[in-house]
Amino acid sequence: MKELFVKSFDNHLDIKKPLLEEFDLLDSSIAGLDKSDNDYITKTDFNYKDKDSLKYQKILKPLFVKHLLDLFKNRNCIDLQIINMWFQQYQQNDTHHWHTHINSHFSCVYFVELPDNSIKTEIESFYKKKQKINYKVKEGDILTFPSYLYHRSPPNISKQRKTIVSFNLNLY
Repeated sequence: MKELFVKSFDNHLDIKKPLLEEFDLLDSSIAGLDKSDNDYITKTDFNYKDKDSLKYQKILKPLFVKHLLDLFKNRNCIDLQIINMWFQQYQQNDTHHWHTHINSHFSCVYFVELPDNSIKTEIESFYKKKQKINYKVKEGDILTFPSYLYHRSPPNISKQRKTIVSFNLNLY
């Protein structure tokens, strides 16, 4: 699918360890459990109201902007806006149900830790319901796709943690 982009994040090796340390330091009032009937996410700051104050966001946003402007340079993109950034950590059996993102052109997933490729984000084809889009991704990649596509984090079958940073994006 031409609307699906996977690109290695140049800063991954430099940023991974400090990023994970930052997530470990966040207390439960900022980064707590997200549990519902369909979801179980061990640690996330999705519901934290003052995300712009978080150190990791201040570090990642300009790096992501540079990465994405390069990705979209041949697509008449003169500017972009990153909105709604959050992180999620999935331990064994954690999952995030099928969903879309509203009020944005694209959704992005930065795979900070991806111990097993079978637990990458699954994306459903817009044209063939229940058919997943096949793509290759590895730890350190950023996946970018239209926000209207249904996607999920399948159950983590690995005994190792999966960590992602997700955000939405508008192009101008």
